[in-house]
Amino acid sequence: MGDPSYITEMNKLIGQLNEFKMYNPHTDEIYSNIMKDFRNTTKDLRLSRGLDDVDALLTLSELSDKEKRERKRQNEINQYYQKRYQRQIVVLQKIVVFFCLAILGTLLPDGIRPLYLGVLFAGGFIMLFYDLWDIFLRDSRDFDQYNFNLFYNKPPSQENSYLNIDVDLKDTKYC
Repeated sequence: MGDPSYITEMNKLIGQLNEFKMYNPHTDEIYSNIMKDFRNTTKDLRLSRGLDDVDALLTLSELSDKEKRERKRQNEINQYYQKRYQRQIVVLQKIVVFFCLAILGTLLPDGIRPLYLGVLFAGGFIMLFYDLWDIFLRDSRDFDQYNFNLFYNKPPSQENSYLNIDVDLKDTKYC
């Protein structure tokens, strides 16, 4: 994995500041601020790479089992919401495209316009409903899987009716 372009640019800028530093008294402050930003950026980069490569992160011996489980679960949560938000962004992009097509439809002649807009909004409503239903049916732990059991209640494993009484004839008690 190579460094992203902004880190390469920051390295070049630090090199230029090192050359310029000797002749300007204010560069010490600028240089220290840039170095702080650079350290924070590299720390963020290491954390983001750690989130992308959880398996490498989890092999570290300095982490306890509990910390490993917590970091793995945190990574799963981050990936879930990232996928969910990406899917929601696609839905919003479709809505914007449909409204742009509707605005363009107003330029059509009066005879064609109602038919065009009717078909456009009917198709748009169907696609929007399908996409929102798709997001709704996704599993709450893994966005790539579906959970079809939203409206299905599992029957109880055992019938707990008070009317069903098992009578054992050997246990007879007399009053």
